[in-house]
Amino acid sequence: MSIVIPSRETPELGLVHDPFPLVDVPVAVRLATAPRSVRPQPAGREPAWQHDGGYVRVRVTTADGHAMVVVEHH
Repeated sequence: MSIVIPSRETPELGLVHDPFPLVDVPVAVRLATAPRSVRPQPAGREPAWQHDGGYVRVRVTTADGHAMVVVEHH
């Protein structure tokens, strides 16, 4: 169970951002050359990814609704 704390983002509106799972979401990053690595953070495990000459493509799954993908290139 996660604890969700409301935040005041405008003077009139208190928002609660509930995390939701992301399952097999396609992500594409334009990159002319193949990267050294592609890793979601903070998980750090390198998923299967492809480089098609113009884009790096990877699919992301995370349970908490937030993921960052680090693409290391030359």
